[in-house]
Amino acid sequence: MAKLIYCDLNAYTYYFNIVLCISCFNNNTGNINKNSNADTSAKSVQPGPVNTSAANDSVIYIDLNKNVTTKTVSEKLNGINHPVKIIISITSGDSLIVSLHPADPNANIRINQIIMPDERADGPFGKTLQYPIKKFGTYTVVISNNLMVEGKIAKRNQR
Repeated sequence: MAKLIYCDLNAYTYYFNIVLCISCFNNNTGNINKNSNADTSAKSVQPGPVNTSAANDSVIYIDLNKNVTTKTVSEKLNGINHPVKIIISITSGDSLIVSLHPADPNANIRINQIIMPDERADGPFGKTLQYPIKKFGTYTVVISNNLMVEGKIAKRNQR
């Protein structure tokens, strides 16, 4: 007889706030020409609909520049395999800082990946990230469930 395995997907639904900001540690950026190879699509990123359907990934569009250096986003992670993607147009700054604040401090979510304007990716990270901006353009930050086995063993089986 086959066993029926029940998985409550609502158990993997988490609400969170994420703070994104750019910082400029070096006011003299004349030595670095980040615009020379800038992703020109950064200027054409337009806010789109936020899709929070459990059947689809959520996508959020924001712009960070010298006039708007910080954004806070409230979102819901709709279970395993439904990441939240934050597409960020960056036109100034030296560093992207991301801080994830789940409503439940024990929520098993993390900053999974950052995708740069040249399509290279890096990650995974934890709940905070400070990443150098080497080129202006469109960055994507992916938030998802942390599927890594971590923490203490609660109880060992005795043999």
